[in-house]
Amino acid sequence: MSQLISLTHRDYDVLDALGDYRFLAPRHLAALHFPSEDAAVRRMRELCKAHLAHRVTMPVRPYSTTPVSIFALSRVGATYAATRHGGELPRFLTEREQRTGHFLEHTLARNDVRVVMERLSQMHPKFTLLSWRQTPDQVRGSAIVEKRRGFAERVRFVPDGVAIVRVGHECHALAIEIDRGTVKTKNMALRYQAYWRYWRDGGARRDYGPVPFRVLTLTTTPRHQAQLEKVARRAPDGRIGTKVFWFALQEDVADLRQPEKLLRPSWSVAAHAPMTNQPLFFQKLLN
Repeated sequence: MSQLISLTHRDYDVLDALGDYRFLAPRHLAALHFPSEDAAVRRMRELCKAHLAHRVTMPVRPYSTTPVSIFALSRVGATYAATRHGGELPRFLTEREQRTGHFLEHTLARNDVRVVMERLSQMHPKFTLLSWRQTPDQVRGSAIVEKRRGFAERVRFVPDGVAIVRVGHECHALAIEIDRGTVKTKNMALRYQAYWRYWRDGGARRDYGPVPFRVLTLTTTPRHQAQLEKVARRAPDGRIGTKVFWFALQEDVADLRQPEKLLRPSWSVAAHAPMTNQPLFFQKLLN
């Protein structure tokens, strides 16, 4: 039985965010809507008691006995949120999804990047997140890739998100790849080839406009980052290296407490001669 609750404007903002982000941890809720993680958890417990949200438990590590709480939108919460949007029901967590795996770590890592960009938009006068796209129909792309001599195949890819940002007076399209070490390196190599062909043949320009396009891969260890950089440098046809692919460790650039880390020289570029310790944008754009 649901508990009666009086919803505030912030509650409606939270329900909207749950529908948009899919899963939010206390750290995300605190960065977006609450003064602290404790305050976020207290209010989310009330929303869960009222059946407006679902609480999903997730171990911090596979062997951990102390789970953390992750929150998602319920069907009831989606109904309330729809009153703001002309009756359009946002996506909510279904019963079937609750019984299956959610790839939570991957989704939350993606949300870390998005929240960092949201926070930077609030903090930095020269940085604006113009839009964020993440549903497959919004970001899906493909390109013809030659897999071996005389044999080509259309390879499809779905970035974890695409951020359209304005830095100074320039706009950029950034395709985000969250790598948790679960995809085989040879499969990532094929994906990078498809990305490169998509960019070279004008797919990125068609989908995102005449703006610089880059693929940002955030990964977990220096060793795995080096492996991915190596295969990305081989993605272009007939030559080595490209400045389309940028790499960084997730922990170095997606810190909710210090969003400005995203702009620091923590990136490596898969150019012909590997470029390390690069800032994501020219400093003159941010001054």
